[in-house]
Amino acid sequence: MGEREEEVGGPFADPGAARETRRPEAEPPETQRPETQRSETQRPRRRQRHVLLALALSPLLLWVTRAWTVHPAVVALAPWLGRQLGCELELAHLECDWWSELRVEGLRFRGNRLAPNLDEATIRTGRVRWDMGRLVRGEDGWLESVEAVQPHVALDLAGPAPESDAASTGPLALPSAALPALRVEGGTARVTLPEEVVEVEG
Repeated sequence: MGEREEEVGGPFADPGAARETRRPEAEPPETQRPETQRSETQRPRRRQRHVLLALALSPLLLWVTRAWTVHPAVVALAPWLGRQLGCELELAHLECDWWSELRVEGLRFRGNRLAPNLDEATIRTGRVRWDMGRLVRGEDGWLESVEAVQPHVALDLAGPAPESDAASTGPLALPSAALPALRVEGGTARVTLPEEVVEVEG
């Protein structure tokens, strides 16, 4: 029994002193593990990979959501585009698969500075088809067909001839590709001449 009491300080030992001797020493702060260091260095690389992946998937996302993102944006920007071209441009609806076909509805433009004699041109429905493979390869005949439903064209040839730039006085350079198939349904045209107005209905 005496030996046991001496180990714990005896029956008359101070309890506080016993508690102090039994209190564990403070452990030194742990150093940063190599796994933690590697994870911190890999975070910027992960962010870069995420950004590159988002940029790579952006065209696909725009193509999938084109019906309610890109096409309405083009319709909304049509008046602004017209002002940049020096004309009034309106577009009611646009559909395009970005590969072979474009369809527009409610197209109207007037006062184009590139064609001053063109008073107004409207198309109720227009459709253009092309061959993307030929276009990319630069081959002729990439433009396959052009369709217009109820187009209306108004020309004013009664006024003086508009002034043109010196660069545009030469002959008009037509594209080497063959003209596409043109289909017009229910069109009208009005041509204002110095002495009369000619109207044509198709």
